[in-house]
Amino acid sequence: MNTLRSFILSLALVTTFLITLLCAGPRHAAAAEPRRAAVIVGANGAAPGRKPLRFAHDDARAVARVLTQLGGFHAGDVQILTDPEPRGVLDALDRELQRAATRPAEPLLLFFYYSGHADAHALYPNGKPLLLTELRARLDSKTAQVRIGLIDACRGGGWTGTKGLTETEPFEIDLPGLVTNEGSALVASSSGLEDAHESELLRGSFFTHHWNAGLRGAADRNGDGRVTLAEAFDYAKVLTIRDTAVHTSVPQHPSFKFNLSGRQDLPLSTLSHSKTVVELEQRQGPLEVIHLDSGLTVLEVQPGEKALKLAVPPGRYLVRRREEGKAWVREIRVTPGAITRVSEDHLELAVAPLLASKNAEPRPVTRSTLPGRTWEIQAAFGVNHSSFDRPGFSSSTGTDSTFVLPLQGAWGITDRLQWILPTAAFAYRVGDHGGFEWIPWGGLLSWSLFHTDHTVFAGRLGLGSDFRFWLTPRSSLDLGLGVSSRFITSDRVVMCTEGECPPLGSDAASSFGVVRNRMALGYSTTIADVVTLGIAAGVSHNLLVGGDTPQGAAEHDVELSVGSVLMRGLRPQPLVRVHLGDVFSIDGYASAGYRFGTSSRTESYMLGATWTW
Repeated sequence: MNTLRSFILSLALVTTFLITLLCAGPRHAAAAEPRRAAVIVGANGAAPGRKPLRFAHDDARAVARVLTQLGGFHAGDVQILTDPEPRGVLDALDRELQRAATRPAEPLLLFFYYSGHADAHALYPNGKPLLLTELRARLDSKTAQVRIGLIDACRGGGWTGTKGLTETEPFEIDLPGLVTNEGSALVASSSGLEDAHESELLRGSFFTHHWNAGLRGAADRNGDGRVTLAEAFDYAKVLTIRDTAVHTSVPQHPSFKFNLSGRQDLPLSTLSHSKTVVELEQRQGPLEVIHLDSGLTVLEVQPGEKALKLAVPPGRYLVRRREEGKAWVREIRVTPGAITRVSEDHLELAVAPLLASKNAEPRPVTRSTLPGRTWEIQAAFGVNHSSFDRPGFSSSTGTDSTFVLPLQGAWGITDRLQWILPTAAFAYRVGDHGGFEWIPWGGLLSWSLFHTDHTVFAGRLGLGSDFRFWLTPRSSLDLGLGVSSRFITSDRVVMCTEGECPPLGSDAASSFGVVRNRMALGYSTTIADVVTLGIAAGVSHNLLVGGDTPQGAAEHDVELSVGSVLMRGLRPQPLVRVHLGDVFSIDGYASAGYRFGTSSRTESYMLGATWTW
């Protein structure tokens, strides 16, 4: 009897356990993260009686980039349709829904985006009507567990840049109530009674631009590294109303309705998906992040003390805070796969005319000193018969070379202090870009080492200052002053025979007998951010010869030269520099001069390259 009772009790426990597993399975499956798919439509084509749009395609591609980079959408699950036929839009949605229907164990989050013309009854991809009732049938489908729609469209408007350029009577686009099933949400860029606006400055619509910026981290209110649907909408709404109130006659009020059954916190982007991150520490704000190569304001941070992670593409950016007609800025370089940190405390007061203009900040290679933690290598080959030689390592010991291979590096220890490699020379910048800059420098400027029948080590010690006066954001006048002295040390190694070694005699020598001065005045300008031209005139002569003042023309050894004779912070400035991006440039050096002491002409011409990273 006891055995039977024990058996029945064991059977009951096992049955309870199995029932628990069966019940737990569906709940676990329901909690699985859904597959994310998107249909992205950009329609520049004109609707009947309206003019084409300019930036709807750009808006669509920008939305797709954010979804694939940060939203957990695989590239193969994101369809970008530019000016498609209406049937093509519906077919794309149908394909996703059919795939979800055949895989019920794989939940689907379906994201739909449209940028283009619309009216009260239809969207207009490729200028042809797509009835809202047709779209409603797809976005009402429960086949997709979660459906999100973002419609950036409006009625006609005036010449101010609205999407559509024909005035009509106000109407209500029947979109916010379009999706009513559980697990659905829809965002519209206007209330339906208003225009949605494009911006020439943003090269896209106000709402889509701010929506994408929010997903890149600017909308992360609680700093948890994720941006939810509600956070992205609230951020985009505030800035869209602000911008359209400033630039248009009627502000644009985005609208938002959803039914997500407790999923109002649905995350749309996760910043940890990006390995390229800017960690921004804001004390007061609001801070703006401007992409320098395009001049576009990528994102803005709402006022208040906060620490944010921002996922932006690699490139050069300007972090800016404006207040009472003044601006504090800092240029940063965002490198792939790295974390770039910047604090509002490190921003510097900038010259107002240089702010927010396209490419207002110079490329690192054209700056007076390198940005902090930036490396640069300059290499060249050619002929140099001039006393206006350059720092670094060279295959030559003097100015009589017929062929030289100068090599020089630089490291930005800070934004102001740089070390010239492979020497022991340093330069420090006082002042800021756009105004007046003073760059004192000094140390072991150059050296060379070679061996024939004896070893020769030669070098040049010097100190001086460079001055840069900015005329425009892209052009400046330069003045360089400096003194230097060469030294040559040689040691001959000879064989000793039968215990006798000959004396070294004159083969061992060291000389600092000549102290030489140089002065150069030049002008440089960067054209279209592609080519930098620099021309200078310089004079060089001996201040001391053998410890005494020089006597006569031969000892003074005055040289006058024109061309690439200018240095800036000990970094040689070429006659022509072609920028092939921020990292690499091709340099051309050339100069011609006259040496009065010897009544001879001098020349220098070299071809080189510069790498900056």
